[in-house]
Amino acid sequence: MSLVKSEPPFFIETLCLNSYRRGARFSYTGYFRELPTHDNPNPEFIHLQDHGVLAIQHHIHKSIRALDHAGMAAIATGKHSEFASYISKTQNTICGRHPIGVIMAAAELLFGENKGSNLGKFRFLYYAQSEALQDPRGNSVSYVSGFMEMP
Repeated sequence: MSLVKSEPPFFIETLCLNSYRRGARFSYTGYFRELPTHDNPNPEFIHLQDHGVLAIQHHIHKSIRALDHAGMAAIATGKHSEFASYISKTQNTICGRHPIGVIMAAAELLFGENKGSNLGKFRFLYYAQSEALQDPRGNSVSYVSGFMEMP
């Protein structure tokens, strides 16, 4: 399957399936001390393996959801720099993060900013967690599916 078709009409071409893995088994325990809100969109971010269980202030699965949705929001901007910044800040273990980054960078070169257009931007269809994790010793995988609209 080619990544880009030049003839109209526009159609959905690229499907992205990725997962976010969390837990000691995956060597990733990222956690928002407070959940992001409209008034505080960038709360303190820590790794529980460095701070211990006393740092837990709300259910872990809620922090995972916030972390995952922040990653999805970074991808949805269509800007590779936003996604790279998210990965740098969180060190999140996203399966497919390198191909996603390559596709995002290529789309930026092909479509530019495309103001008012969804070309080259991801949209998400599905999100789920393998479990509503509450135990800091547990493991969880989040599943995300989305697509990029391309000509």
